[in-house]
Amino acid sequence: MFIGLFIVCTLFYIVYENKLGIILPQIVFQWFGYTITATHALYVTIAIVLLFCFLLGTRSVLKWPIFLFFISFILAELFLYILLRYFIRLLESIFIRPSTLNNAGTYEEWYEYACETDKLHGREIWKAKPESKYYNENLIRTFTDELKSYRELGDIEKLIKILQICINKSMNGIFNEHLYSKSLVGTKYIIEEYIQEIVTSLNYLTEQAQSLKVYKTYPTHVLSPTIGYSITSTNADEMYHSTTQLLTNTNINSDYSELQTSFSKQAINVLTTDNSSTGILSTEFVLQALKDMKSHYGATALCLSGGAGIGHYHWGVVKALLSSGYLPKIISGTSSGAVVAAVVCTRSDDELRSTLQAEVLLPHLNCFDAPWMDRIKCYIKCQAMFDRDAWLEKLQWFAGADGFEKVGLTFKEAYEKTGRILNITATNAQKHYPPLCLNYLSTPNVTIASAVLASAAVPGLIHPVHLIEKIVDKNGQISYRPLHGGRLTFRDGSFENDIPLNTLSEVFGCSYFLVSQTNPHIVPFFFNARGQGGLPSGWRLRGGAYRGGFLLAAIELLLKEDMKKNLRVLGMLDLLPAVFGQDWSFLFLQEFQGQITMVPHRKGNIMWTLQFSGVPKNHSFMQ
Repeated sequence: MFIGLFIVCTLFYIVYENKLGIILPQIVFQWFGYTITATHALYVTIAIVLLFCFLLGTRSVLKWPIFLFFISFILAELFLYILLRYFIRLLESIFIRPSTLNNAGTYEEWYEYACETDKLHGREIWKAKPESKYYNENLIRTFTDELKSYRELGDIEKLIKILQICINKSMNGIFNEHLYSKSLVGTKYIIEEYIQEIVTSLNYLTEQAQSLKVYKTYPTHVLSPTIGYSITSTNADEMYHSTTQLLTNTNINSDYSELQTSFSKQAINVLTTDNSSTGILSTEFVLQALKDMKSHYGATALCLSGGAGIGHYHWGVVKALLSSGYLPKIISGTSSGAVVAAVVCTRSDDELRSTLQAEVLLPHLNCFDAPWMDRIKCYIKCQAMFDRDAWLEKLQWFAGADGFEKVGLTFKEAYEKTGRILNITATNAQKHYPPLCLNYLSTPNVTIASAVLASAAVPGLIHPVHLIEKIVDKNGQISYRPLHGGRLTFRDGSFENDIPLNTLSEVFGCSYFLVSQTNPHIVPFFFNARGQGGLPSGWRLRGGAYRGGFLLAAIELLLKEDMKKNLRVLGMLDLLPAVFGQDWSFLFLQEFQGQITMVPHRKGNIMWTLQFSGVPKNHSFMQ
């Protein structure tokens, strides 16, 4: 705001010094042979403006002057912002030693280098201090002691009650990003001990089953017939791992039938212990406790943004999550991210591992292979650079089509095959329609290929498209038709709903979002003045660890937020012109990040190649 006021005052000073509002009317009157004073010229200018406002409307007269006024602010601030960012980068190249972490070939090597780097920079001292303004260390220590105490006493019922308090969405403040941006590995020791005690307590609940017996107390329609036997250590370990895996992957809105089946298969109806406060712990009680913990904690979703060719970085993100076993079941994709999400959600884990190989994947990444001359000719002829029917045919493979099926899966078919929940966003081409988030609940019979095409339909590249619905009649005959009779068309989902946080939270109970952000107009503004999780800034901790120092970091934040404010004002006043019939203001004003946000860090020439020239020869971005 202060920078904007400074620019406004400067412009008014220039106008005042040059007397533009006076000289121009005088010149006009001189053309007609009249001479007026400066004061009269100013009055004439004001009167003309007021007359036009009265006749044509204030908005019609002042729309473009106000638009140019705000745009001049934004461009001036953008220029200053770019200079500031390059200056901070220059300071970091001088004062911050380059990290050796990029030389690591495996995660184990990276972890070893990271631990050594943390010790070298004295970050272990920060970890050892329990005090922090982001959480109550006394409360954390109390919960840790109580969990340990009830676990050692064998009071399972009280242990479950404490776990239900500890496992929630806020996790008592320990998920604040600043607690994980001060070091490369881990966080404060008191938090690590607290989390470890929660894990140990969960493990303990199952280990107690080693000495417990099984009793038949529930009807067979709930649990399978049981036989009396003692649970061995091996049985308990299998029960623990299978239950926790199901708990992690089960949707919050499910009835937990998978968990009940898992328990019944292991013939556990009633768990008893002499040390419990009640003496009896039923399967129903344990299941309800697990369900409550899951409900409080919430689900995790992977969100893949748009970004045209830069979206190829999503392949590497998915490959890393799959190999480590942390790939969420709920996945959203927009534009280029929808292409990757479609591949992930239409293939099993084994199929996905074989698909995410360069020799398999690269032959299909050819949508942008057309020469620029052909693109220009197509645009002159059809007002679009690419043919949507040709793109739809290429996208069928990404949607799960094989050599026998020419048409890919629908959302419902993909969910039934893999258990993953695919969400694809699209923007309605008609005005005043809300953005659409397609999934197996809202549009179960829509083909994934048509949804991906709609989500990637950027104006100027592809015309808005219809969603295609799969219809199966009583005789089993399959046909395809446009959804809603073809009355609605859709275009790129990044315009209004690049990361569908609200939909995923409301429909699927997601509380944590892992975002892979590759939009070229958004990535440059991810500054992280105090570092980010697992990537500290490298500046002095006692100075707040601000990149470039506190003053430069404050100016960076001020410029960035002021640009967003000016764009928001233009959008609220409806002053932004519609380009290709689309309001582009939401490209900058919507939410683009989650609890964890990953952005590519590559050189500009590689970004340019990805954005406009297809896949480069170096495929390291897919690793």
